[in-house]
Amino acid sequence: MSKLILPVIAGLLGVLSLNAQEVDLLQYIADKSSINMGGSNVYSYNNDTCVISVAQVIVGTKSEANCKTVGAAKAKKEMLAFVNGSEITSYTELVTHENTIDGTGERQVESVQTFSEVIREEVMGHINGIKHLGGWYSDDRSVYYYAIYKII
Repeated sequence: MSKLILPVIAGLLGVLSLNAQEVDLLQYIADKSSINMGGSNVYSYNNDTCVISVAQVIVGTKSEANCKTVGAAKAKKEMLAFVNGSEITSYTELVTHENTIDGTGERQVESVQTFSEVIREEVMGHINGIKHLGGWYSDDRSVYYYAIYKII
């Protein structure tokens, strides 16, 4: 429960504009281990069936407002990918560099190879009626989680 003290207080003050059921849903999401770390899935809650999406944002030096903005965008992408699917492409890239080092009368060639795997996910679509619940911090405040939902 301590994770949600700030969102609940903000909700009571009207900052997040959450009703009591949405505050309960946010608490349910934060406590439910299968969705509280990120991703999307369909869940039953209070006789409703919902698509719930949670995004993770590494806090670093970001402000809470920035975390909310990034978290909302990432959560929407998660929901779109879950509902509409996504196109994933992947490739491995090999980069080779050769450096010539001239020393005291001798020449050396140094060769360096670097492998990189590039994974790209493309998501397209639109979903009406997404509701923002808000977010919470991990216990060490290094990760911010943001949740959205849609009743289906």
